[in-house]
Amino acid sequence: MSDEEYDEFGNLIGGDSQSDYSDTEASPALVSDALVAHQPNVIVATPQTTVADHLEPVIRPKTARQLVVDASNSLATAYSKEYMVQTMTSLPDRQRNVMVVGSMGCGKTSVVDMLVQQAHPDEKISGFTHLTQLERQRQMTLSTYPVTVLLPNLDDQSYVVTILDTPGHPDFYADVEALYAGDCCVTIAIDAVEGLGPYDKVLIDNALKNKLPLSVIITKMDRIILDLRLSPDDCYSKLRYVIDEIQSYVATNEYNQESKYAVTMDDVVFSSAKFGFMFSIASYVRQLSQTQPDVGGLRRCLAQGYWYKDGEVSAKKTAGSVSAFTAFILNPLYKVFTHTLVHNQGDKALPKLLWDEFNISFPKSTYEKDPAHLLRDILREIFIGTQSYIDVLSRQTPPSSHKVEDSTVLGKVLRLVRYTDEKHLALVKLQRSVSKRQRVTVIAGEVNKENSRTETIKQVSLGCGPYSISLDEAPEGSIVLIEGIDATIVSSGYICEQFPSQPEMFPKPPNFWLSSVLKVAIEPMDSADLPKMTERVRWVSREFLAAEVKVELSGEHTIFATGELYLDCLLSRIRGADNDIQLRVTIPSARFSETVEALSVAKIETTSKQNSFTVMAEPLQDKKLSRAIAEGRFELKPNQPVKTTAKILRKEYGWDALAARSLWCFGPRDNQLPSLLTDDTLEGETDKALLYSVKDSVTMGFQWCVSEGPLCDEPIRNTHFRIVDATLSDKEIYRSTSTIVPLVRKACCAGFMTASPRLMEPIYRIDIVYSGVAGNSHALYGSIKKLVMARRGEITFSEEIPGSPLHRMLGYVPVIDSVGLETDIRVRTQGQAMCYLSFSEWSVVPGDPLDADVHVEPLSPATGDALARDFVMKTRARKGLNDAPSYHKYIEPEVYEHLQDNGLLL
Repeated sequence: MSDEEYDEFGNLIGGDSQSDYSDTEASPALVSDALVAHQPNVIVATPQTTVADHLEPVIRPKTARQLVVDASNSLATAYSKEYMVQTMTSLPDRQRNVMVVGSMGCGKTSVVDMLVQQAHPDEKISGFTHLTQLERQRQMTLSTYPVTVLLPNLDDQSYVVTILDTPGHPDFYADVEALYAGDCCVTIAIDAVEGLGPYDKVLIDNALKNKLPLSVIITKMDRIILDLRLSPDDCYSKLRYVIDEIQSYVATNEYNQESKYAVTMDDVVFSSAKFGFMFSIASYVRQLSQTQPDVGGLRRCLAQGYWYKDGEVSAKKTAGSVSAFTAFILNPLYKVFTHTLVHNQGDKALPKLLWDEFNISFPKSTYEKDPAHLLRDILREIFIGTQSYIDVLSRQTPPSSHKVEDSTVLGKVLRLVRYTDEKHLALVKLQRSVSKRQRVTVIAGEVNKENSRTETIKQVSLGCGPYSISLDEAPEGSIVLIEGIDATIVSSGYICEQFPSQPEMFPKPPNFWLSSVLKVAIEPMDSADLPKMTERVRWVSREFLAAEVKVELSGEHTIFATGELYLDCLLSRIRGADNDIQLRVTIPSARFSETVEALSVAKIETTSKQNSFTVMAEPLQDKKLSRAIAEGRFELKPNQPVKTTAKILRKEYGWDALAARSLWCFGPRDNQLPSLLTDDTLEGETDKALLYSVKDSVTMGFQWCVSEGPLCDEPIRNTHFRIVDATLSDKEIYRSTSTIVPLVRKACCAGFMTASPRLMEPIYRIDIVYSGVAGNSHALYGSIKKLVMARRGEITFSEEIPGSPLHRMLGYVPVIDSVGLETDIRVRTQGQAMCYLSFSEWSVVPGDPLDADVHVEPLSPATGDALARDFVMKTRARKGLNDAPSYHKYIEPEVYEHLQDNGLLL
């Protein structure tokens, strides 16, 4: 009898064995080997006594962790993994890091699958970077895992390429933006039919803004030939239009004023994942030179748009001439498609074409395949794998760059990636080599002592999608996964040998939550699940960079997200893979902001009359400065000299010298939410020395006010607060922080409430692409426009996409009214339209939020000028602030009555 037949307490496990018994009266006399002695008054469950009602265990077993990346689940490669690691270490100039970006559905993941397929020829690759269950269910990329492969270029030189396949939905833009800090080459995938879209332009802007090399892949070439059925000449015109549109946008981009980056025809890669081929002009000319040796200068002619007629190539178009690209590339390609799809067994036209044009042949059994499979095999043989893309990548981008901010910096932590349900790895771009078991200083977010911690690197591995390669030492310039530092990292950070000597030189981390304007409140249906839910919420805020979690006074967890898809992925992660946590979720709402439309002055003093502040509140008229603050292009760094700040404000934003020197801080959070505090007190009327002695307390009071506005506890933006007078006590005891901070907050709130306060709501930009086949484009346009207008939205732009039956519409809709709009559009158009929403701007809500005459219906939406009051009151009720906002909370009673008597207050 083995020990496996007993549980951990020594009790016999049920089953058919010699120890089973049915005579309960004889049981006390039995001799047992159990560690716990058998007692007569204890009932032991056996297979005969167990009933269905008692099958549920008292303590549920812990479910196995879902494994995402497994080092042991290695796939066979066409090369030696040891050779790839050796190449990284000994030949750093053969290493490239690339981000593949693009709109949703443009074929990014399919392009990555083609690259991975060449590295793993014996494997069937499909959705290689879809590692989580949610990604496989939705068939879309929701997170980024590195894939490192060894691939050759056209000269058969092997390059170690680390590929980052990024999400294409606009909701995940923050997760893509974080990867730009890795100084990778950016490859943007453009759908050949849809062309350059609004989201593609945003991705190009960010690449140029970060001064990263940019390359282009035109995907879905087969759609032009088979779906659109364009002629070779029209196909070239379509491709030329798409490329010209990209070239024009890059050349005129505000972040590329020096025209440092340019997209040329020679650097564009054309691909079709459906038929598994990829080529560039260079690779096609290389293949053509095998049959036509005298092709000198043909590559230049194809790239510069020369014309061809009667065996001659000319830079000028003449009667009857066709483009050289059409003559040498598209015409043979069209012939291959046509002959293959109409090929019959025994027909020798296709074999003759392949031999004459490309000098290739196949066994007779190959021509017996289905036409689609035969066409795939032929195109793969004509266009030699993915060497064309690696060739462009190696020519266009330098070896993996690494910007060293400080000599002690070892690497930049781009983000955390999910390893298991409870474990995460840090995705790090190395600036210097690191090794396993090395002691490092980990800095999370902003570089300061409070955010730093010393950790030991447990493991360094090379990410290869669903598996990883363990390394003893990783070379500089590589992107690796590091285990052991995830406890410190929140979203991004640095790993260093020691704490940097000049922390002020490091840029502030970006605030990815700025576009998270959709919110819900959650709580577990079973209160026993609250600790588990809290732990998962903590991990969600680290996995999803744009997510923001706030615990309200009522104890509810409010989650802010960029859109419905992002929010759905967040909630799915919190519920767990097996839905072991049941959540109670509120109806999605929007994040609001507060602002003013007029100018006012308010004086507030303490009850002891020892201190007083007079604060003026007015709208921030400088839109250029407001935009720069919101985009993070202008910030007040710690210990930055006043002269430096004043010089920037004078030269770039046109401020006068006195006003420029009086700027104290931004708010809230000191950046990217534009509200200003300036000191406009006069030297002869205010004791400047006393005022500057309490500057930190004044700043804290201002930050408190603008982070929790008086209307509905939402941030204040686009408001300029001026301190025009300050009276402070000579005794330090009356100027304590506990006195000044609430006094300044009350003064700022009083100035705000008397300056015609208004509520602001976020606005989504709508990008809709729909198919106008069979003459129904006008009906679809009217149907979509009606749906948008019913939600207080508008359509501002509509156009046909040249060379296709598709149409594109652009418009705007308030976030609070956008919930379900994407689904409604797809249902109303029967799937012929796709809608994408992305945050655009803030807009003032119609109406006065302080108008007490507006009747708020608890369960009915408001319209017109009643919207502002309705939003404010319902938001306050949701947060537990049941009383209405009013002036008398911040203004002295006698002053309040005086203003009312004079008709200055409602």
